[in-house]
Amino acid sequence: MKKSILLKNGDVELVNGRMVLISKENRIRQLVENTLSIKKGEWFLNKNTGLSHDEIHKKSPNIENLKTDIISCLSELEEVVNVNILDFNYDPSERKFYAKLLIIYTMDESEPDNDFEMEVAI
Repeated sequence: MKKSILLKNGDVELVNGRMVLISKENRIRQLVENTLSIKKGEWFLNKNTGLSHDEIHKKSPNIENLKTDIISCLSELEEVVNVNILDFNYDPSERKFYAKLLIIYTMDESEPDNDFEMEVAI
């Protein structure tokens, strides 16, 4: 089973001086949040990682294009089987997008797929 180091506000979470490890749904949630926070092309180790910001910075963004970009971005994650956008809102005054996602993921090919809902702000 894959594990990741727990991050809080971009910093490694320590408890009693030790790193906290996360797995399963918590690990996938963190991967989703981190992946959406990276601007595509920004990470030098993999220029394809992250979310395209082409629509985000437009005065009148095309919501359908942004939804497609989000799904495409998250589909690149190894464990993610499918992404559904359940709800999507745009706040033009803040230029922020709010999405409620249904993430379907697998931890191992021998196990059945799992899913969870989460909300993200972009």
